[in-house]
Formats: sequence, structure tokens, C-alpha cells
Amino acid sequence: MATRGIVPRSNSEGSLGTTLKRWATAFIDTLTLTNPLTVANGGTGRATSTTAYAVMCAGTTATGAHQTIASVGAAAQVLTSNGAAALPTFQAVPALDYGKMIAIGQANYIL
Repeated sequence: MATRGIVPRSNSEGSLGTTLKRWATAFIDTLTLTNPLTVANGGTGRATSTTAYAVMCAGTTATGAHQTIASVGAAAQVLTSNGAAALPTFQAVPALDYGKMIAIGQANYIL
């Protein structure tokens, strides 16, 4: 039997506090979880690791598991929105159309 619910003598015996008696502070060097830490509890909801340097995006719901976009992009690419229901992607910067820029600039110019 555990010592006052703190020190278990075997696996799965005892617990760290209860809903009625909570610990004020704890110092833990390593924590191993058997299930992913959910978004609602401050985690990502992911069971696996992520791609290094990749952008993390929210899940498809407020508490859904976070997602990593497919790539980290390449030099000179920009992160571009693909709309509200899709993950962003890295894409080349679009070429500038100076004719349109001049026309827009003239339309906004007030004499």
C-alpha cells in the first residue's frame, strides 16, 4: 500500500494527490506520458514528434490536435494562406506587375 497516496510501492499503486488534496508545487525532472497531452490541457494533442523548423498550426477545431505544415520552405519563399479551411504553404513570391501598381497608385492620388 502507498504511503498516504504519495509513495507507491509498486506500479499503478497510489497517486499524487487527489481532487480534494492537491499539491501546491512539485519539482519533476522527467515526465513520461502514456497519451498525448491534449490541447485543452496545454499540449499539442500530437502523439509524434514534429518536423524541425516547421510551422505549427492550430487544429481543425478549437481543441483539435495541432498540425505541422508539409515543408519548411526554401530560401526566398513566403508562407501563403490557402484559405480558412486549409493549411498554409510556402510559395514563391509572385512577380510584380508594375503596370497595375502604377494604375492603382494613380487612382489613389488626390490632386
